[in-house]
This record gives sequence, C-alpha cells and structure tokens, in this order.
Amino acid sequence: MATEISLDDLIGNAYFQTHFHVTAVREVMAETDEKIPLSGVREADGGSRYVSFEKKRAARVTKVLVITLIILALVLTAVAVPVALLASSSSTSPDKLANSVEVKNIMAHLQALNDIANNNTNSPVPSRSVLNQYNASAEYVISVLKSVGYTPYTQSFQVPVNMEYGGSFSIQTSGIPPYVRTFVQKFDFDVMRYSGNGNAQGSLKALSQDASGCNSADYSGVNLGDIVLIQYNSNCTYYDKAKLASENNASAIIFYWNEQNAGLLPSRSRVLGTNLTDFIDLPILSATYGLGRELLNLISTATVVATIETQTSVTIAWTYNVFADTAEGRDDRIVVFGSHLDSVAEGPGINDNGSGSATNLEVAVQVANQKWKPINKVRFAWWGGEELGLLGSKYYVNTLTEEGKSNHSLNLNFDMLASPNFIRQVYTINGSSFAGSDEFVCACYRVQELFEDRFRQKDALYQTGPFGGGSDYVHFMDTNIPAGALATGAGSLKTVEERELFGGFPNAALDTCYHQSCDTVSNIDQTVLGQMADAAAYTLQQVMMMDDLHAFLCNATTEIASYSELSANDNECSQA
Repeated sequence: MATEISLDDLIGNAYFQTHFHVTAVREVMAETDEKIPLSGVREADGGSRYVSFEKKRAARVTKVLVITLIILALVLTAVAVPVALLASSSSTSPDKLANSVEVKNIMAHLQALNDIANNNTNSPVPSRSVLNQYNASAEYVISVLKSVGYTPYTQSFQVPVNMEYGGSFSIQTSGIPPYVRTFVQKFDFDVMRYSGNGNAQGSLKALSQDASGCNSADYSGVNLGDIVLIQYNSNCTYYDKAKLASENNASAIIFYWNEQNAGLLPSRSRVLGTNLTDFIDLPILSATYGLGRELLNLISTATVVATIETQTSVTIAWTYNVFADTAEGRDDRIVVFGSHLDSVAEGPGINDNGSGSATNLEVAVQVANQKWKPINKVRFAWWGGEELGLLGSKYYVNTLTEEGKSNHSLNLNFDMLASPNFIRQVYTINGSSFAGSDEFVCACYRVQELFEDRFRQKDALYQTGPFGGGSDYVHFMDTNIPAGALATGAGSLKTVEERELFGGFPNAALDTCYHQSCDTVSNIDQTVLGQMADAAAYTLQQVMMMDDLHAFLCNATTEIASYSELSANDNECSQA
C-alpha cells in the first residue's frame, strides 16, 4: 500500500530544513499537485513512498524535486523512514558494529559466568547473587574490559539481602466438623521477599471490596492479632500496605493476585521501603488468585483461623556496580548502555541476566577492538543489586547531581535476551505509567523506532509492550532521562497470539527456568540472543555516532511524522 507524505511533512523534516531553503521550495511546490515516487525507498509494508504537492507546474517541480529526492533517498535507502535523521558526518556503514557482535563470543562470556556460578561455595545452588558469586562475575567483566584497553571503575553501595528458608500456611474454620487445610508452598503460596521472620495465628480478615489498602481507614475492621488478606493493586506499594496493616493490629499479611494473573505473585515482588532498614517485622505471604478467592468465600460463611510460619533473615551487605567509559565522546551527551549482572540466590542467572550482561560486554569489546571514536560518550554499565530491588541503578541515579542528570542523554537497558520460549519485545512508553516532558516522551519513541527499524531490516517479527517497574530503566525514567529496552520474556505465559508470531509453546512460561537453578547455558536460545544483540549494537552505533543527539531525541522544536502513528499502533506486532 502506498504511503503519502505531504509537503508540510517533508519540509518539517529536520534533515530537510538543514539542507534546503524551505521558503523557496514551498513557493515552487505550491504550484502543482503532481505525485512523484521516491525510487528505492520502501515502507515497512512494502509500498512505495510518495511526496504530494498542490498545483501543476511539472517542469519547475521536477528540477527542485529531483535534487531533493536524490539526497533524501541516499539517506533513507539503507534504513526505514525515521532513520533519515540519523545522518552524521561519518560515512561508516550503519551495520558495522552490529555485524561485529557474534553469538559465539557472547556464549563464551555466558559459559564463563556459568562456570563462576558453579564455583559457589556459600550455598548448594549455583548462584551469582550478592552473597554468592557476584563479585567473581564482576571481576570477570573487569578483566575482559581491561584486556581490550578500557579503564573500568566501580561504585560501591550497601544492600539488604533477603534469605528465605521456608514457610507454612494452614487454616481451620468454625463449624462442626471444622474444615482444615494445609497449603503447599511454591504452589498455593510463597513467602514474600523481605517478609519478617516468625509465627502468627489469628482470625483471617479481608479488606472491603472497594478498599485499596493504601489508607488507614481501610483497616478499621481489623482486630488485634488478625491476619489480613489483601488483593494486589498498584495504588501503592506492598510496603505501604504492609506498614498500614502492621500499624492497625495485623499479626500477619497475605497478598493475593488479581484475576488477570492466576498464578503466584511474581517472585521479584518484595515488601521493602526506600531505606536499608525499611522492613515490616511480620510474616508476609503471597497467594494465588484462586486461593485468595477460596479464602474470601470461606470468610463469608465462617470464622477462619489461619496459622502462618515464615523463616527468613536479612543481611546488610556491600556490593557494587561496574562501569567502563569510551575514551572519546561528549561528556554532556552520555549514553548509558546497561544490564544487571547479579542473579537471584536460587540459580546461576544465565538468561536472567547473563544474557544481557554478556551482550553488553561483547558490544563493549567490539567498540574497543574496532577503535570506534564516538561523538557521544558511551558508559557501559553492569548493575549490582538489581534482583534485590533495582538497587544498583537506583544508587547510581540518586547520586547524580542535577548537572550530571542533564548530561545523560539516554539509557539503553537489556534484561533477558535469550528466553527459550521467547518473544521479541521492544519497550514503549505508550501505555506505561512513566510521564515526563514532551521531549522525554518523544525521545523514548525515537529509541523505540531504532530498535523496530532494525528488526524490520532483518525481517524479524517483534511486538511492543509498555515499560513496567521491573528493570533498571526505571530510575532513569523517573528522573526524566529517556530510555529504550529490549527483552525476550520472563515468567509470564506465552499467549496463543504470541505463539502464532514467534512459535514456541502457548500457556507456558517464556522462560521456564526463570529464577531457578536450571537457568544455565542450556537455557539459552542462541538464535534470538543473536537477533537481540544485533538490534542492541545497531541502536548503540546510531546514537553514539550522531552529530546532534539531542536534536534527534526531540528538543522543543523538533517533530517527527511517525510520533502519532507510534502512539496509536504500539501494541501491534510488526514485520517488514
């Protein structure tokens, strides 16, 4: 299907404005409504691209238009439409960095991380968590960086490390005979991260149906020693709800999922405040939606006494982030190319997030080996403490001065790039909870376009999904620093529609080994890993070599024709 661009669209293009006398062109073009195809330029849907004008004076139009279209075609031919603004002073192929990043090298880094996890002596499970082999993982990254000429450095900070050793949960109802049931951990319920250690027995009470749990009045019916049942909602944090429950007589808390999420709360869910010692010293469980509904039904007909035990501990430990900066590039146009390096204590974390960290490392190696001289400084970052609550990236952003924040142009984040039952997901600000200036929103769309463009070039299906709260882009975006991100999926179930797009198994987890001991090198899909690494490296090259990165990322006077199209069509799946 053919796509038309109006005269205003063409003249509004920043590249066009830079190279042509807009007023003169507008005067000439206003005299014809002839349509002339842009030879060699293809839209994503395969249609030819046309420029529309308004009156007929073909002879005069042709002279001006041919010059215009030749130059635009030269810029646009290599890539799809939005990338016309990528022109820089360099004539380097836009594929150069991406083509140098090979899966076999990424896999070599992953094997090294897998071996490091297997050397864990602090627990029976291979792990690269803060108290296990994280330091050895960081030392490996640092050694590789030094070997290719970087001067890596670290940033230390303290973290609360939660350990969970077990839990139990049972109920007994009033009545003759009483109904007694003992529930199964990891199936019906689980102990939430940063739960207190202890025992509780009391009457089970649910908040009223319209109560969010975010106000003290919501707990008016809770008596001393009651165990409170609260349905998940995003009105406030788990910590906020738990703190209010604790202050209003509760002896323990059970959070249960909503109808759209039938399983347990995500394993990364945590009851943790903003400070190191913000814990709630009560037993806290998560339950499935089904169990939550069952308990609500029982409460409506009988008195239910619940008995809960949690065995947990919290240790305050030191950990650190790892960084390596390119020697060249503007200090006021920093692009942070980041991934978290730590794993959970329950497994080696080779997909989560060895895949992102190893990709990050190999891209850094190739930037050094090929002697790139970025126009905009690249800061390669490996975050610590992500699995404890995005703590490494949080510490980094919170320690930036206002000037330091303004010097950061962009964060690119890569978390889980090789899930075995994968999707190819490009994150979008559309439909997310993040808000900021028009320039911030526009910049997030710009980066999204770069990722999408690369997948189209490679004929790779992808889908968009809104930024959530589960990876290290969060604290950058909260500070109005634009971000872009890729992922292949974690513990969520693949839908039938996603099966049609990407293959694999519907109604099965995108990564069946997510946060488990089986997340080893055997859990890596090397094909999708290569595709995601290619898109990551391609996008980095474009932004680090851009002459005017801020203009590309949208300043107050910049507009992009595809902005409204992106916001309207973000949730559609696409292919070239």
